[in-house]
Amino acid sequence: DAPTIDPEAMGALFRAAHSIKGASGLLGFEAITRLTHSMENVLDGLRNEALAPAPPLTTLLLEATDMLARLITAAQENEPA
Repeated sequence: DAPTIDPEAMGALFRAAHSIKGASGLLGFEAITRLTHSMENVLDGLRNEALAPAPPLTTLLLEATDMLARLITAAQENEPA
């Protein structure tokens, strides 16, 4: 059996990525905007069941989250992405 996705949790994750994408775009943090746009696409695919949850996809999203944290830290420290 394929794992099930909690629709509320997936919606919250999607909205978080969407909000970060929008805010970073307004502030000119292009690397953050590009990354969160890609994350948003994957989360939307999971939310709409166009993508199936699988360990490699979970790993990819976790790695993207780690990269997002590094990009945010770089922005806070006024360092290049």
